[in-house]
Amino acid sequence: MKPIFIVLIVIGALLLTTGAVLLGVGIATGFFSGGKTINNQYEIVENFSSVDVKLSVSSVTFDKSSDDKCHVETTEKERIKHSVIVNEGALTVRLEDNLHFYEKMFAYTNLKIKIFLPQKEYENLNINLTTGNLKVNGGLTFKNTTINMTTGNISLNNITVTSNFDIKSTTGNLSFNLVNCESLKLVCTTGNISFTDFIASKHLNIQSTTGNVTFKDSDANTIDIEATTGNVTGNLLSDKTFDVKSNTGRVNVPETTGPICKIRTSTGDIVLTIKPKN
Repeated sequence: MKPIFIVLIVIGALLLTTGAVLLGVGIATGFFSGGKTINNQYEIVENFSSVDVKLSVSSVTFDKSSDDKCHVETTEKERIKHSVIVNEGALTVRLEDNLHFYEKMFAYTNLKIKIFLPQKEYENLNINLTTGNLKVNGGLTFKNTTINMTTGNISLNNITVTSNFDIKSTTGNLSFNLVNCESLKLVCTTGNISFTDFIASKHLNIQSTTGNVTFKDSDANTIDIEATTGNVTGNLLSDKTFDVKSNTGRVNVPETTGPICKIRTSTGDIVLTIKPKN
């Protein structure tokens, strides 16, 4: 091998080693991670009727406030902070940072926000979340709810939506527990969907590409499910006129009459029962 090539190889190895050391030091010192992790608390004194959350990376939790005041707790970084303000009647949450593009790949980790709301009916709940889990708990009521999630699980527990209810999820599981609504339109690409003690007084529409749909003591007046790959199983609370078809899978539903329950699957079982009335 010619000496020039040996020199170039040695220089390249030194550069790689130096880069790795600098990267390790940057991560260890927080240079590439947005700084140290810090916890902040906010008390919102302005009045608002809606909630608007748009975040690239954060885990978001809603719960009922214990003192009839709005509190917000955040876990964030020195150079990546949640902006929490009331703007035009809406509690608005965003992320603010001054990071360079090469820092962002390491910085957006362990970001969390908990929002404690007084118990009343809110006009709108709008959530756009790219990466992170979402939990909404605590007996909260919203007139209109729109959730757009790219990657992460959605857990809704003990909430009421009195009008429009739309959810779009790309990757992640969705669970509904003690949820009451008028109608729900749910579009899910990849993820399991589970309903427990869920009631829609009008319509439930589900479009699922990959994942199981499970019902436990749940119901809607009319049901329309289109699934590509996944089972639709469980028990409903009232009689239905079943219109079901699976291209590849077992079909077993009761012969009852009532509002329509239409289910189409390409690959998967459809096995549903009606819970006996006491």
